[in-house]
Amino acid sequence: MITYFYLERMAYGKDRRKLIVDWFNSNPQGRYYVNRKYSPQVKDDPDLKYLIRKGYLIQKREGLTITSRKTYLVKK
Repeated sequence: MITYFYLERMAYGKDRRKLIVDWFNSNPQGRYYVNRKYSPQVKDDPDLKYLIRKGYLIQKREGLTITSRKTYLVKK
């Protein structure tokens, strides 16, 4: 089981999307935090946008105040 993966240095494309999908399949309850410092930005990442648009991933936000909110991706 892959508990952590780093996507920043991989080239965008089919292989990277496959790694993301495989990670979520092996960790169905897993969360992948985005839009934070040192994390991928969804607005700049075509693979994450593609998976969200196709309905495979859902982008969620949680937190009480505007300064403590966390955005993460989960499997649909």
